Amino acid sequence: MEFELKKKNLLKRKKDSENLLKNNPNCVPVIIEKKIDSNLEKCDKTNFLVPKEFSADQFIFLLRKRLDLTKEQNLFLTSNENLINGEIKFYEIYSKFKNEDGFLYISYSNNK
Repeated sequence: MEFELKKKNLLKRKKDSENLLKNNPNCVPVIIEKKIDSNLEKCDKTNFLVPKEFSADQFIFLLRKRLDLTKEQNLFLTSNENLINGEIKFYEIYSKFKNEDGFLYISYSNNK
């Protein structure tokens, strides 16, 4: 999946993520986008600073509210085509899947 931000200059993206990490040392810079094959709405916000100690489940809860999903609707997060376990903390997700530009790219969908 090609994220819109990745189409911008790599050096500028690196500088942006470095500034975000420097000014917010307890957070992870996250970019989210809806997967193309998803039936979900596009989120009104794509850039997030997520606390490192947040679990993926906590982020899913916030994202579900932003997308106004019902209990019956599924929501899955993936990074680099890997399904993200809800119990894992964001600092772990970031260390495993961060991009060379310093951002963590996460796609969401109602399909695995």
